[in-house]
Amino acid sequence: MRKGRRRLGEFLVVALLLCLLFFQVFFSAIMKSPVYDEVVHLPVGYSYLKTYTYWLELTTPPLVKLVAAFPLLFLDLNFSTDSSAWRERNHLIFGHGFLYAANKNADQIVLFGRISIILLSLVLGFFVFWWAKGLYGVRAGLFALFLYTFEPNILAHSGLATIDLGVACFIFIATYFFWRFWREPSWRNLVLAGVTFGLAQTSKFSAILLFPAYIVLILFLAFTSKELTIPSLFSRSAGDDKGVTKKGKFRALFVPLVLIFLIGFTVIFLIYGCQFRPLVTPQEPMGEHFQAFVQRITRGKPIFAGIVQFCLEKVPLPAGSWFRGLITQVGHSRYGHAAFLAGRYSTSGWWYYHFVAFLIKTPIALLILVALAVVFWKRIRSKNFLNEWFLLVPIAVFFLFSALGRISIGLRYILPIYPFLFVFVSKLVSLPANAPPSVGQAGVRVKKQTLFRLSLILLCSWYLFSSLSIYPHYLAYFNEFAGGPNNGYKYLVDSNLDWGQDLKGLAKYVRGKGIEKIKLSYFGTANPDYYDFPYKLMSDYEMHHRVPGIYAISATNLQNALVKDKTRFAWLKKYEPVDKIGYSIFIYDVK
Repeated sequence: MRKGRRRLGEFLVVALLLCLLFFQVFFSAIMKSPVYDEVVHLPVGYSYLKTYTYWLELTTPPLVKLVAAFPLLFLDLNFSTDSSAWRERNHLIFGHGFLYAANKNADQIVLFGRISIILLSLVLGFFVFWWAKGLYGVRAGLFALFLYTFEPNILAHSGLATIDLGVACFIFIATYFFWRFWREPSWRNLVLAGVTFGLAQTSKFSAILLFPAYIVLILFLAFTSKELTIPSLFSRSAGDDKGVTKKGKFRALFVPLVLIFLIGFTVIFLIYGCQFRPLVTPQEPMGEHFQAFVQRITRGKPIFAGIVQFCLEKVPLPAGSWFRGLITQVGHSRYGHAAFLAGRYSTSGWWYYHFVAFLIKTPIALLILVALAVVFWKRIRSKNFLNEWFLLVPIAVFFLFSALGRISIGLRYILPIYPFLFVFVSKLVSLPANAPPSVGQAGVRVKKQTLFRLSLILLCSWYLFSSLSIYPHYLAYFNEFAGGPNNGYKYLVDSNLDWGQDLKGLAKYVRGKGIEKIKLSYFGTANPDYYDFPYKLMSDYEMHHRVPGIYAISATNLQNALVKDKTRFAWLKKYEPVDKIGYSIFIYDVK
């Protein structure tokens, strides 16, 4: 009876937290205009569902776009492939036409797509709870889910029909089943690990980092023989490594790893429609980043270049579009991208960019909890030490490769680390119960435990306040290290703060203030005409010279983050904004 009540209570708390997650994100999503990538991802995903072909865009895998676009099938939408944008594969122009010309209900279309991602976020939240519960108990599971439910960056991307929350979801679930297989070896868990690995690979190309992460984990298993459990499927000495030769140990470890990779690639092949095609076709010649990659591997030698060119054009590959997209993204990563960091500009990025973004866009309370989890690691680690590494290795791999890459444009590139951090931190709730006896009287120990519990409560309260105070502008969250969201634009812009999400808020502001016409410099792909407010796009002259009027300028444009001309808006530096829309669009009244 008591056990049943505990399970009911556990279920109710999980359901409550997931409901809170849903409603926070849903009502925030209603208030926001389409962000930069949504104008591409949703129409592209819808085109996949309608044409059964991945014609329009190959630079990102299709899975999350398919998931986001699926609810659009229940809307009566106009869709046509009879346009130059379709023939020329200009996915941005095609997406803009689909949302704002072919159809007149862009906000409804985007909201339907966002609901799919919210549901994916609920799935991810449940797995965060489930893994933490499996490692450290029910209290830890609920604590991990609490952290997940109120983390501003998770909330921000849970409400956008983009691929970043989706890839975080599938990477985490794939790693969970990978851990589950080594803990409970069975053909069922092996297949689940392989299938989820394949799903992760078709969500975003950053999931390729699971390859090195898995290999590192396997090597760690191989050289940590004291706690090694040989999978019974591949060894005669099931559950015990005594008497197993080194060769047998490696076979027992790497054979299932290879099978997981093979199952995963089978999933990729199926999701890409059992496709066989060469990497380069007359309809898809090599792009700039693809060429840069080929030149790097051939080192400019004609004979090698000729061989590579022949293979690229003549040799069909299973799921060739996936390989092509992967190579293109690798080339992009090495080629670089325009970036901004605390007043500095670069096209090759900074090795510490994502670490800085993590430090100033993560609630300080969570950073303290992470530090405590590391400090008390040996006191509160689980019985099986290897469990910890299934959480820590993916985090380390993502930070390492983000430092090696040259794309420094958003915290979203390391968003997958957060679910692993929540599980790792969740064990803190078990510290008082597992703390070793203190030297001295028992009362001293009780006081220490009480003090620790009180500290956790205070940190959780601070964490909750950080989340609730930024609603509904989660994308613009910055912690106290950066001076809060009002100062965030001084350090980071683009998808860290200003992704075009506040155009709807600007329209409401202009109508509410009765402004006759506002001069607009907008960073985004949404259509200002859709929101029916009086505006005029700023001219080049107005960007460089003071002209009286009321201005609305996106933070990314204000910082000239993505343009070569860094002199724009120099005359505006002496003015203070009279208002901010969602912290991302600045209002100036220039007399």
